[in-house]
Amino acid sequence: MDQFTILIMIVISSAIMTLTMVSDYIFDSSQKHTLDWAFAGAAFSVASTLAVFDQYHAMAQPTVTVFLNAFFIIGHALILKGCLRLMGHQSGYFAVVALSIIVVAIQFVPAVVASAQLRVLILSPVVIVINLAALTVLAKHLRSKEFRGLLPLILSVFMFLVLYILRFISMAQGDGGIEYIKEGFVYIGNFLLSSYYFLLTVSLIFTNFWFSEQKLKAMAVTDNLTGFFNRNALVPFVSKAYNFAKRENLRLAFIMIDVDHFKKVNDEYGHHVGDKVLQRISSVVTGYIREQDSVFRMGGEEFLLVALKTDCDGAIILAERLREAISQCTIAVSNEEEIQITVSIGISTNSSHDDNWQGAIERADYALYEAKHNGRNRVQMSSPSLCYGTVQSA
Repeated sequence: MDQFTILIMIVISSAIMTLTMVSDYIFDSSQKHTLDWAFAGAAFSVASTLAVFDQYHAMAQPTVTVFLNAFFIIGHALILKGCLRLMGHQSGYFAVVALSIIVVAIQFVPAVVASAQLRVLILSPVVIVINLAALTVLAKHLRSKEFRGLLPLILSVFMFLVLYILRFISMAQGDGGIEYIKEGFVYIGNFLLSSYYFLLTVSLIFTNFWFSEQKLKAMAVTDNLTGFFNRNALVPFVSKAYNFAKRENLRLAFIMIDVDHFKKVNDEYGHHVGDKVLQRISSVVTGYIREQDSVFRMGGEEFLLVALKTDCDGAIILAERLREAISQCTIAVSNEEEIQITVSIGISTNSSHDDNWQGAIERADYALYEAKHNGRNRVQMSSPSLCYGTVQSA
C-alpha cells in the first residue's frame, strides 16, 4: 500500500467520522458533544485533504502546510471540547478559535517556516497536551458507572498519544531522527493515523450509543415533572436498600409526603398550576436530602423519601424541616392571587417486626392517613413501639 493510498484512507476515515457524528446529532440533538465531534471530523477531513494536496501537487504553497497543521490541532481541540461537554463541563468555542489563531501565527515565524523539525517540536507538544487533557477528563470517571461506555474512547486517545509521543521523541533526536522519519515513520505514522481515525469513529459511536442507552434507562425510572424516581424504580431500589440496612443493622426511614388539597388546586386553577406546586415541592425536598437519600413520586401528589442511616428522631426532624419549608412556599396563580402550599407527612422506620420493606411503607402510609385525618399540615409518626430511641408521635 503506497503513501497516496494511505492518505486517501485518512481522508475517507475522517469524512466517515464527520458523517456519523452528524447523523448521531440529528438523531439526538440533546447530545451537544456529538456536534463538537462532528466539527472535529470536519477539521480532520480538511487537514487530511490539504495533506494530499501538499504532498502531491507541484504548486503547493507553504501556507498549505500552515493550515494543514492548524486544522489538525483544531480537530483534537474539538475532541477535547466534546469530552468536556460529555462529562458535564461547560466549554465554549473561544478557546478553540484562540488556539487556532496562535497555531497559524506561530507557523509564520521565519525560523519555523524554514524548519520542518522545528514545526514538529513546537506543535507536537500542543497536540500531546490536548490529548493528555482529554485522557485526564475521561480517566476521572474510571470508578464511575460511565467507565464502561468511555473505555473504547480512552483506549483510542491513549493509542494516539503513544504514537505522537514517539514521533516527538524521534524528531527531537536531530538529523538522524529526520532521516528516520523521512524513510519510514511518516509512512507508518500515516497508516496508524488512518487506523486511529477509524478506531476513534467506532469509539465515539459506541460512547454515544452507550450514553443514549443509559439515558433511556434513566428515563424509564424517572418522573419527568419532578426529576425524582418513579414507581418503576421503587421495588428494586427499596428492596436493595432494605436488605442492606438489615444486614448492616442500620436504620432506614420511610417518609411519605402528600400535598394537602391538591385536587382542589387542580380543579380551581388548572393542572398547570398543580404541576408548578409539584415542581416547587420537589425543589424544596431536593435542597434538604443527602446524597444517600432517594425520593420517589408514588403517583399524583404523593412522594416517598427513603433516608438511609436515619432513625425515628432524625426522620421526624427532617420531616418537620420539610413541612415548615414547604408551608412557606406560595405559587402565583395570577397577577393578583397566590396560593399557599402545605403537606402532610407520615413516617416509619425499618423494624424487626416487619417481614419485608412493604410493611414499613404501609405503616408510613397509614401514618400519613392519620396526619390527614388529624388536620393536615403536620407530621405523624407510625407506632412508636416500632422505633429505636425515644420518639414522640405527632
